[in-house]
Amino acid sequence: MKKNMLLFVLAALFFSVVHLSATEKLIGARHPAISPNGKTIAFSYMGDIWIVPSTGGRAIQLTNHKAYDGKPIWSPDGKWIAFTSDRTDNEDIFLIPADGGIPRQVTFHTGSDIATDFSPDGKWIIFRSNRSSRAGLFKIPVVGGNAIPILDNYWTWVYHGKMSSDGKSISFLSGMENSFWWRRGYRGSNTTKIWIKKEGEKTAQLAFADSCNSFWQNWSPDATQIFFVSDRVNGVKNIWSIRRDGTDLQQVTNFSDKDITFLSVARTTPLAVYERNFQIWLTDLKTGASHAVVIDAPAEEKENRTFRLKNESVSEFRLSPDGKKIAAVVRGEIFITSTEGGYARNITNSPWRERDIFWDKDSRRVFFVSDKNAQPNLYSTAATGSEKWIQLTHAKDDVLSPALSPDGKWIAYFYGKRELRLMRTDGKQNHLLMEADFGGRFGDDFIWAPDSRFIAAPIQRFGQSDIVAVNISNGKTTTLTNTAYDESTPLWSQNGKFLLFLSNRYGHSFPEFTGKWDIYQLYFEPQKPKFDEDKFEKLFAVSKNKQSESKEKKNPKSDDKKPLKIKFQLDDIDQQTRSVTNTLGNERSYLLSPADTNTVYFVSNIDGKSHLWKTELKEKKRGKYEPFMAQVKNPRGLQFDKKGEKIYLLSGGKIGFIDIAKKKYETISFGRELKIDKTADYEQMLAELYYTLQFYYYDQTHHHTDWQNVYQRFRTVLKQVRQDQDFYDYANQMIGFLNSSHTGIYGPGGRSNEDRSLHVGIVWQFEPDRITIKKILKKSPVYFHRDSVQAGDQLIAVNGKPVAAKTNLWKILKGKMDQRLRLTFRSKKKNALVTVAVKPISASAESGLRLEEWINSRKEIVKNNTNDRIAYIYMRAMGWGDLSRFLKELERDAVPRKGLILDLRYNFGGNVHDRVLQALTKPTYAKWKIRGLSETPQSTFGFATKPVVLLTNEVTLSDGEMTSNGFKTLKRGTIVGNTTYGWLIFTTSVRLMNGGSFRLPFWGCYTLDGQDLETQGGVKPDIFVINDLNDILSDRDPQLEKAIEVINKLIQK
Repeated sequence: MKKNMLLFVLAALFFSVVHLSATEKLIGARHPAISPNGKTIAFSYMGDIWIVPSTGGRAIQLTNHKAYDGKPIWSPDGKWIAFTSDRTDNEDIFLIPADGGIPRQVTFHTGSDIATDFSPDGKWIIFRSNRSSRAGLFKIPVVGGNAIPILDNYWTWVYHGKMSSDGKSISFLSGMENSFWWRRGYRGSNTTKIWIKKEGEKTAQLAFADSCNSFWQNWSPDATQIFFVSDRVNGVKNIWSIRRDGTDLQQVTNFSDKDITFLSVARTTPLAVYERNFQIWLTDLKTGASHAVVIDAPAEEKENRTFRLKNESVSEFRLSPDGKKIAAVVRGEIFITSTEGGYARNITNSPWRERDIFWDKDSRRVFFVSDKNAQPNLYSTAATGSEKWIQLTHAKDDVLSPALSPDGKWIAYFYGKRELRLMRTDGKQNHLLMEADFGGRFGDDFIWAPDSRFIAAPIQRFGQSDIVAVNISNGKTTTLTNTAYDESTPLWSQNGKFLLFLSNRYGHSFPEFTGKWDIYQLYFEPQKPKFDEDKFEKLFAVSKNKQSESKEKKNPKSDDKKPLKIKFQLDDIDQQTRSVTNTLGNERSYLLSPADTNTVYFVSNIDGKSHLWKTELKEKKRGKYEPFMAQVKNPRGLQFDKKGEKIYLLSGGKIGFIDIAKKKYETISFGRELKIDKTADYEQMLAELYYTLQFYYYDQTHHHTDWQNVYQRFRTVLKQVRQDQDFYDYANQMIGFLNSSHTGIYGPGGRSNEDRSLHVGIVWQFEPDRITIKKILKKSPVYFHRDSVQAGDQLIAVNGKPVAAKTNLWKILKGKMDQRLRLTFRSKKKNALVTVAVKPISASAESGLRLEEWINSRKEIVKNNTNDRIAYIYMRAMGWGDLSRFLKELERDAVPRKGLILDLRYNFGGNVHDRVLQALTKPTYAKWKIRGLSETPQSTFGFATKPVVLLTNEVTLSDGEMTSNGFKTLKRGTIVGNTTYGWLIFTTSVRLMNGGSFRLPFWGCYTLDGQDLETQGGVKPDIFVINDLNDILSDRDPQLEKAIEVINKLIQK
């Protein structure tokens, strides 16, 4: 071991390393763990495990891997450190000697395994895993072997298991909020709470009950107290203590700002370490004295701070007016190339996101929006890249969708969510043209009329949008569509006689996303009917015009065309609107040929695949569609060249064009190498997170947070952040100040389907001398062999390889899902070997089988306790698949019975609340009957008159809460259970330039009297019944029992 350390020291002499002076702070030291005697701190820095004296000083690096190593914990004797790493593309546990060595992998399941403690005798590692539940606690031998469940049930969210020093008790956390440890100030039904379970006892005890979150609990050295982190005072996370019996709650630290996270307490001495203000701190738990630990961690960079990317996808492009050049955005940078491809020049070279590009009329300058310095503004620069940017706007809100007028004189753009503004191309004469609910990033683009006098723009109304034309000279508007449907994406004809647009007339775009989009045509003047007779008679009118033709020859007309001037005569919009397409698919992107003002090219999934189609506006060909260059998949960004001979587009992140006459597609290849500075990249991502939430977060006060000040504080740490995971954690802590649901920032993610843990529907029993079947899940791969394989049978081999008791089963049950898996058992019934071949399933699929077993068990309880007079329906979410199942079960199971128990517990939301409530309140108003047949009610399957009891709990969230609120407001029935989560905002996802994303809660939900459903604390039940952790672990269901009691009384009335 000393040899290993010597090699480390020698290696440091040959590489460039960064040393901090005594006064500099080490930013980015994470996940501190104090040794049992309190003398050493293990921590993660730059994605590796380090140790340092608790007094501070020079740190020693223990691991050196490109993966992220974090969350170290010490063995009781201080000789070993377990840590969690994503070396295997998922979080597994590794073990390393505390004085250095080669790490050894301990867990092998492709779920998330996070070490939280050692047993007092040092023989077991305690860890949290989602391998078979939402989050369960397990223990695994230090020497290797299989994990044994400590607390694991399908509906458990338990974390951070910590063994008491005497080994007789384990404390742990329960509650979903633990996943959002970075959130500040949540008060509601689903707070994370501390529980204690004694060895040998089946039940656990709640340490104490209140409405505040508790995190990172640790035992005191003598196991008489528990130290933990909570924001129960002033909203700041501090260390607190409580006696083991739940008495004597005391605040240990008294910081007025800057949260404490990742608390670790020494086993034998009253010292604690934790993260605070991006550093590691130490506190004497007896006196409360606290200070930052000064650490010097000289480390070579794992990767260059600047790196190069080649051939990244194009996100948008614009063809120049002269048809010779293309401006393209690649990972936020603007490249200029010719339409033939080849050489390309990066004309922005900035770490910021550039978007919404367009050319000037002369094809010499490029305009674009950049989020430089965390504020989107409009800029222009020479297309050669030979000059500095010229800033054209000085915005304090978002700048979107800028577009140049056809005459090249004006630029129009959206400013924020409600302003359409105009300015000259040099930025002068900037003024408000129109104010309306345009929607900002949630709205659709406007488009200039070919005469440069009007702009057609969609405006929102009651959640849908209509299209208006605004005159740029006087701001007067003309309504072009006026329906209860959603209209968007207007397109003027070049002759100025009509407008094309998209409309969803078979559903609602938000929040349900139902219906389909078709293309419609609005004529600006009433159209006279056309007769075939008139066309025939014109054949004989030539001779009558000879004299006029002769005059025309003598006085030829001037070649100068009269300037186009659009006029509106909208006597009856509905009569002047005609359908262009009415297909089985969705039309979302389209073009009108400038060559004939007749042919429409559009993207649709009519045949199940998204590609180009075409149709014509001529009467005899209208409504006929034919595929066009179907081999070009998922085209977008369609643009015609000036003559209408080519369609330029994006497909698969590449620019290409279709030669219409030749029906030939070519990709335009060009060099697009990027040089990325990691620190600048972090700053841009944090800036985009900040200003997007600044402009679009649903609550203008940001839940009474000084959001700009919070952002500026977190900016200061970026220069020393080295790992993506650390960046996301810090950014999430910034988001946490909003105290908001539906938030979070995440990396690109994505894992190969190869080498996944192979599940077969068996609940395994790991015994000291063998591995056996504890249970076979119904409808699982092994369930089809239930006549041959049964509970109690011993696993002998996997694909012919022998399996011993100490064999880590998940080390060998790993591979591809579509391959045959052969399992050999010793049959307890037959006392013989039995081999079965199965097709394995994923952990997620097996989780679905567990859920179905739970649902079926609830149905059986209801059936047996209501004499089969009441139906039971469970909805796990509010998606379209869930709605379809609900409606099927409502009509099949509930309508024939006397009432319904609708279970929305553990419901993670969606967007179909309105459909569910409609189904529950649909009345019966008549009866139909065919002579000789049974009568049928109208409405069919009406259910409004039958009693319904709704079940909710602390994990009813999002659209599940919206449904619960509607159920209560409509007084449809009785709600039984616990208050819902308090997690209700409609949200979307914003993609970052590196492929990551963050959540954007933008649409608030309110009661009829104006109460914010996000902040009011959830929807309260009519009858409070709480299923606690012990009920869940023992599969008791007091909430369902009360619901049955209530509905039995209702049907007896």
